[in-house]
Amino acid sequence: IAIGVGTVLMVGSVQGALVPLTASLDSSQTVPGHALDTGATGLAFATVDTTSGNILLIGTFSDLVGGATSAQLFLGAPGEAATTGNFLMGIEATPPGGLSGFLAGLGFIGTSNADALAAGGGFLVVYSEAFPATEAIPGLYIGGMGEIRGQLVPVPEPQHYALLAGLGLLGFVAYRRFGQS
Repeated sequence: IAIGVGTVLMVGSVQGALVPLTASLDSSQTVPGHALDTGATGLAFATVDTTSGNILLIGTFSDLVGGATSAQLFLGAPGEAATTGNFLMGIEATPPGGLSGFLAGLGFIGTSNADALAAGGGFLVVYSEAFPATEAIPGLYIGGMGEIRGQLVPVPEPQHYALLAGLGLLGFVAYRRFGQS
């Protein structure tokens, strides 16, 4: 059992610099939440490099009520508002004004922000003509409710499933050997 625990601790502490993330976007996750579900949805995938602080994000959106105006990436937990204080970067929403389309962004967010995103501490908001971003200062629109939102969460890697299965098997063997006296 000590070898199994040591293996878990060793595997758990060895992290790659590239962390894959995913987000499922919909209107029920916006803050404050919509009184009525718009039916709009989206899906995003990102890779964050915790060593360099860079991020690559791609995704889709569909069935917006108003044409897409922008998308933005923020730090924060589920339910946290999108503000200028937790803004990380803008994401291109194409085609501009489209009810369905694509998201794409590549940029430097810094290593501490990359670490926070890798731990599931970030979210993506897609803004539309019906649910626009807030004008933070004249000509600069950051934050606000948006039409759809999704929390970026780490994608479990296949070796984690194998590790969990191995631990389950180890627990079953220990139960069978020592638990049935």
